Amino acid sequence: MVENRFGKINLEGEDLVVLPEKALYWEGKKSLIIADTHIGKADHFRKAGLPIPDQASTVDYCTLDTLLETYDVDRIIIVGDMFHSNFNNACSDFITWKNTKSLREVVLVKGNHDILGEKFYRDGGIVVYNEEYIESPYTFTHKPPAVINHGYYISGHIHPAVRMGGKGRQSLTLSCFIFGLKQALLPAFGSLTGKCIVLPEKSDKVFVIGSDKVFEVK
Repeated sequence: MVENRFGKINLEGEDLVVLPEKALYWEGKKSLIIADTHIGKADHFRKAGLPIPDQASTVDYCTLDTLLETYDVDRIIIVGDMFHSNFNNACSDFITWKNTKSLREVVLVKGNHDILGEKFYRDGGIVVYNEEYIESPYTFTHKPPAVINHGYYISGHIHPAVRMGGKGRQSLTLSCFIFGLKQALLPAFGSLTGKCIVLPEKSDKVFVIGSDKVFEVK
């Protein structure tokens, strides 16, 4: 197991930085790539009568702020489930946050939770793709494709995680990045999201996320 603050991987000739903040940094394009932010999930639960604090949203914005301050980013690519459900105040809060940043563009590849009307995205200055966004050598989709048609796919949706065992039978379930031969799975960026344990293929490269470091599992 190799431990570092961040990881590095070359996919289709492009260097990407694998960050413990559950994001990829595409330096050649000054782009931050994230999945499954689920903005507004806390508000959605509170409307349903569940006493969910909004601390998760604050944490996620702090994380984004830190990433934008640390790396030369002028674009964010979100591969689906940007917003959790119907419109609530958290949706407007994101637009307000975005407008305070020096971002050239925010791109959204719609996920199954992204059900807001086109007018909201258009008025908010978010560039939307319904199924896939292609920027060579990558194809960005929310759900991992059943069939690989072109390029290397980068997707979310699954919220991938692996179970790491230790001495004394204890174990931890940790979010991870999985890089296969032709497609990558990104962890869920949002703090208020679950995890799904996956079984990687032997040929996959797996980067597990600790508290503030990335571990490449050999």
